[in-house]
Amino acid sequence: MPHASAKDGTRLYYEEAGSGTPVVFIHEFAGDYRSWEPQMRCLARYFRCIAYNARGFPPSDVPEDGARYSQAQARDDVIAVLDHLRIERAHVVGLSRGAQIALDFAVNAPARTRSLTWVAGGVRGLEVPDDPRDEAVWHQTEELEKTKDWEKIVELETQLWTDGPDQPPTRVDPDVRRRMMQWNLESYGAEQSPNQVTPPEFVAAEHLDRLTMPVLATWGTLDVTSTLRSGEWLVANLPGIRSRVFEGVAHMVNLERPAEFNEMLREPLLRRIAYADAADKVRRGALWLDVRYPSEYQYDKLPGAINVPLAEVRNMFAVLDRSKEYIAYCQSGRRSAAAAFLFAQRGFKVWLLEGGLKGVQNPEIR
Repeated sequence: MPHASAKDGTRLYYEEAGSGTPVVFIHEFAGDYRSWEPQMRCLARYFRCIAYNARGFPPSDVPEDGARYSQAQARDDVIAVLDHLRIERAHVVGLSRGAQIALDFAVNAPARTRSLTWVAGGVRGLEVPDDPRDEAVWHQTEELEKTKDWEKIVELETQLWTDGPDQPPTRVDPDVRRRMMQWNLESYGAEQSPNQVTPPEFVAAEHLDRLTMPVLATWGTLDVTSTLRSGEWLVANLPGIRSRVFEGVAHMVNLERPAEFNEMLREPLLRRIAYADAADKVRRGALWLDVRYPSEYQYDKLPGAINVPLAEVRNMFAVLDRSKEYIAYCQSGRRSAAAAFLFAQRGFKVWLLEGGLKGVQNPEIR
């Protein structure tokens, strides 16, 4: 089994698939690396995808000392996985507790973060009102932990996080519910102690200015109040952040709506640019990349543009100069987003023209 070693010697199990630009997935408390399977299966066609189990979640090591589950150690475990795999920079995606870890990592190691996707998590240092329904479950689980009634604990947590507060168990796909219960039960069976965390050594809420990379925040409308307020606070306080709210979805956004979630993940992996800034880059040596059909290209191409229709993008990987910067465009931005996504995952320096040609007022178009 592949493992990376953390600073304190804790072994962290990981799995990887695909090749290209790295994407690291950080799981939630009620699951493990397997909860990212729909994303790994989809994105591994374009990226090098890595999902690892946090300390305390077998087959990663389960330290007995509760002091070995600190904020700094969780953050540094991300670095340990990257270093082990010889990855300098990666896109980072975290869910729930994993989103909090991902945010801590991005704030502390922005140079190693290509983009951050925060999914239904928290923000260290942010005071948000507790959800009474959440509090009630935690009080019950504390009592049940004394007798190690793991099955009852897992059922209560599944009702809260998978079904959603006050939602019927029939709301979600029964297979999703079954897997979440299985994974959580396995974790509790290992008698881990990740709840014994130390007070935060670093307050991410006070250092959002360090997040200079693309950031996406997403959550579901049926989640607990604390998650909703944390997401809303990030959107209100982080300039340039993109957000997506999933209607009628609870905490496990990636499992409830995998196809929509996977499509959404492309957003932070793309670098967008306004026309004025793109034109400036072209004056300094970048190239326009028109991904429309040749008939469209001939009608109103940008000056000096290269025509690479979307269907031909993969054939151009070995042809185009990787030392150059490219600005991809089409009429609306949809085809160019797909093209930029493909070029980016192959390591090209490519930008996406915001809004496509529809948003360009340029008399030079011909």
